[in-house]
Amino acid sequence: MNADDQGCTNQTQPFNVSIPDKLPEDEIADMAHGGAVNFSSIRLHQLPDDFMLSKQELAKVLGYSCRTVDRMVKSLEVPPGTPMRGRKVWFAGNVRAWFAKRAAKLEAEAEKEAQRLRMVLH
Repeated sequence: MNADDQGCTNQTQPFNVSIPDKLPEDEIADMAHGGAVNFSSIRLHQLPDDFMLSKQELAKVLGYSCRTVDRMVKSLEVPPGTPMRGRKVWFAGNVRAWFAKRAAKLEAEAEKEAQRLRMVLH
């Protein structure tokens, strides 16, 4: 187990659809000052862009296991972490931007394939 894997579990948390769009300001301030955070109840879109996440925290925020995050990094589904003091961290804004760019690319590819199929079928 490397330093990035400490605290990882293989259990995923179910996605909770009743999570608000934004966290209360006092909760964000608490997090910034090292307060206890239950990342299982927080989603990526709620975090400030400059919020730093460990692999364990990213896994909980996304609702996946650390091993799945490793596979997602390897397959470029999430950005590689930024090395910091022997560990990797992810900034919430960078991960969101990566997802948006990837979604736009996949959407363009799907549209291109749909056009190709329309040409073939007509």
